[in-house]
Amino acid sequence: MWTLPFLRRNPVLRGWQVSGILELQTGPPFSVLMSCADVKADGNNCRPNLLHDAALPVSDRSLGKWFDPAAFAIPSPAAYGNAGRNLLRAPGSETLDAAVSRAFVLGADGRSKMRIRGEFFNALNHANFGMPAHSVDSPAIGSITSAAPGRTIQLSARMEF
Repeated sequence: MWTLPFLRRNPVLRGWQVSGILELQTGPPFSVLMSCADVKADGNNCRPNLLHDAALPVSDRSLGKWFDPAAFAIPSPAAYGNAGRNLLRAPGSETLDAAVSRAFVLGADGRSKMRIRGEFFNALNHANFGMPAHSVDSPAIGSITSAAPGRTIQLSARMEF
């Protein structure tokens, strides 16, 4: 919490406090997978063959094509693929959560207060996209179809006596 010192001279604006949390994260690594039934194996997540580097340059990435799906193929004849684990990275996230609050003194004795607070989650309303579809069996492979929630605002008032 930080009390804004440059507002102390103004009786209407004095006493406000602000706080914030800035979170910057790189995207998590992920593997491209396929159904093990495609190669007649047991299990749920088998790896396909990697034909060439699947990572796209940053300037070529889009929500519809985060990586090159043509870089992966189901092994033929049926065998375990050669694609490594965690070859690619999902989009990162940037979130600023902020709060402002102030206590107003009520009554002549100064013991009663009304505290108001506003909290802003993802205050800058930055789009934080989810993991791209990463199964070679999916028609949406390489595309991003989800995002974290946008800005959320929460207001509260509390009486102290």
